[in-house]
Amino acid sequence: MTVNSLKMSLYIGIFTIFVSLFFVIFNQIDLLTSARYYTPGLGFTFNNTELATLLKQVVRPSFKLASILCILFILLLSFLMPKTMKAMRKHALFFFTCLALGPALMVEGVLKNVFGRARQQDIIEFGGVLNFSPAWIISGECTKNCSFVSGDVSGIAVLMAVPLIMSRFRLTLTISILALTGLAMTYRVVAGKHFLSDSVIAACLTIGLVYFIHYLFYQRQKKNIKAFETEKPGKKQTSQPT
Repeated sequence: MTVNSLKMSLYIGIFTIFVSLFFVIFNQIDLLTSARYYTPGLGFTFNNTELATLLKQVVRPSFKLASILCILFILLLSFLMPKTMKAMRKHALFFFTCLALGPALMVEGVLKNVFGRARQQDIIEFGGVLNFSPAWIISGECTKNCSFVSGDVSGIAVLMAVPLIMSRFRLTLTISILALTGLAMTYRVVAGKHFLSDSVIAACLTIGLVYFIHYLFYQRQKKNIKAFETEKPGKKQTSQPT
């Protein structure tokens, strides 16, 4: 079944606006959610578990490295074997563009630096010295590697690009990636690294961007071709004398 990526990106964009307004108006939800995993004097205790150590030292760096190496490998093969790997080259460029414009530029390059939101573990309510600020509010509390939005969640959510270029198992892959994104969101909140709004908004923005880039790569050209074909003048009909 063909997905209309432009409509999907629009729907996700509208949903992101409503979700953002909810977190801005009811900003105490971020504090209440984080407080469930914070113990006074001990901090966010999940970070003391073996699972947290495994995720931080092994899973996170391995996942990032594997994503980069896969893209580079496909790009290399596509240029070494241009005829047989033409489609794969386009897919690799699509995925690379999603990574570059999503987690790299939008999240790490712009949002984190512009809004300067302090992380949970650094604010006064959770034993830190910085002030809490709601989502989408420019605070300047943080100057580097800030909280809004989550780069880890964005890095997982960008995998939604994969089912968009798969003809088989699309629904299964979509559900799996959404579930994995949800786990990443939970991990970052429980570990005291991001607020709930950081994670939710990061996922929405990234997935919406992925659908829009997919439209530009795969559907815009087809749409223009169809429009051009419909504008071609038809054959003139000659009337027979009566």
